Amino acid sequence: MRLQGDGIYVGLLVKIFSYLLAVRLKSRREYSKLSLVQIMRKIRREKDLRELIEEHFHPGVPAI
Repeated sequence: MRLQGDGIYVGLLVKIFSYLLAVRLKSRREYSKLSLVQIMRKIRREKDLRELIEEHFHPGVPAI
């Protein structure tokens, strides 16, 4: 599906936030020797979206 209008900017913004998150994680000891691609793969493999949301947001919020 092609993004139109503001959707293009939202897609770009998501990619930028993902990059900034990976760069931030790289400063942690656990991720320090991994490349950005390896960090993203490790997160996908080891983390569940529901757990991540519950960890960083209020419990009881309906999951996506």
